[in-house]
Amino acid sequence: FLSHLRPSLTYFVPAVATSVYTVLDKTMLGAITGDMTQSGYYESAHKIVRLLMAAIVSLNVVVGVRTSYLFGQRREGEAREHLLNTYRFMCALAFPLWGGVAAVADGFAVVFFGAEFAATGVLLRLFAPLLFIIGTSNVLGSLYLTPSGQRGRSNRAIITGAVVNLILNVLLIKPYGAYGAVVASVGSGPLETVRMMEVVTSTRSPPTMLERMTLPLATVSEYSSWMLTFLKPLLSRVSRAWLSVRPTTLGIYSMTSPEE
Repeated sequence: FLSHLRPSLTYFVPAVATSVYTVLDKTMLGAITGDMTQSGYYESAHKIVRLLMAAIVSLNVVVGVRTSYLFGQRREGEAREHLLNTYRFMCALAFPLWGGVAAVADGFAVVFFGAEFAATGVLLRLFAPLLFIIGTSNVLGSLYLTPSGQRGRSNRAIITGAVVNLILNVLLIKPYGAYGAVVASVGSGPLETVRMMEVVTSTRSPPTMLERMTLPLATVSEYSSWMLTFLKPLLSRVSRAWLSVRPTTLGIYSMTSPEE
């Protein structure tokens, strides 16, 4: 039994630490501020970002199987190439989504959640960097550290990020409410990612690995800036059009819906 307990804990600990990011933030927000409205704003913005994040990290589930096989066959060079290619694909998704969310956040919040949730737009913009930050740490953890048998080292990075997130929540939630909780999440994420990158680069020449991992950033950053410029006025017009027809749509629905 004990021989299986430690490997099981190796995979159990990161799941618990991840819960700190998703559950503890909202719990502390309600407990410290006593304002459930702030929790509602935070949860609404977090749901949208979590949905987009699922699309970004879903590829790792498939590629991780192949990477584990390559490490098992001691073909580490091919495994690293899979890591870099998946990272480039992740950047190609994460940066445009980051720019897109930042561009449409205000209008989207009003259209999707209603005018009373307008504050969610600011939270969405603050949350948007997590698409790249968590995407990077997920690629490093799922496609390199876990298949190469270094899950324990990645767990230390995850726990470090969770502890920093907890400390920042205590410091920032009371004066800033939901904004402080988002800043705490975004602020602790890079620490976890940097710790994981240190582990990865320690097994290979750091300049070479870092150069190859940062190569796609310039192109996707330029594309994200274009999206920010293009989509913001477009969604603004769509939002105004929706708000103009929304009362009529709701009126027709109330007239045609069967009475209870």
